[in-house]
Amino acid sequence: MTGLYLDMRPMPVESYPFAIEPIAAGSSIGDSLSWRDVPRGLLPSWEGPVAGLAGSQIAIGDPVLPSAITEHAVPADWWAVPVPLPMATAPGTPLRLLLNDVFATGTVAEGTIVDGIVVAAGIDTGFETIGMVAFAPVDAPRVANAAAHDALIVMIGFGSSDIPPTG
Repeated sequence: MTGLYLDMRPMPVESYPFAIEPIAAGSSIGDSLSWRDVPRGLLPSWEGPVAGLAGSQIAIGDPVLPSAITEHAVPADWWAVPVPLPMATAPGTPLRLLLNDVFATGTVAEGTIVDGIVVAAGIDTGFETIGMVAFAPVDAPRVANAAAHDALIVMIGFGSSDIPPTG
């Protein structure tokens, strides 16, 4: 016995946001969206409103995925470097590094301070927790060099404080 089944019902669809213009990394997605019907389940579902900042460049016509949106802004020309971080560090946390610049000659310049923004929380490697931290283009090479030589100290920011410095 041979059978043939043909389903003529329309495929279920859902509305999904797409970029109607290029959206630069760190920019608000604002009014740069157009909603289009796509097959249900084709793209990741949104939890809550579609709002925030673009975590990376979004090209015109691309779907705006939940993973492409962030709540913290990192300037587009900054570079991310893997850095040892405390476990509780979340993306968007400001931090300051005290670096000891290690030169090819083996000499060390102590006390350089650079600021960065955590872009990916720490991942436990079994030895330490490594996270991605964004730095200005002028600082990123020095941070990478200091991190490679284990010559940095991480200071996590907790916002502004009214407590005056001691000493």
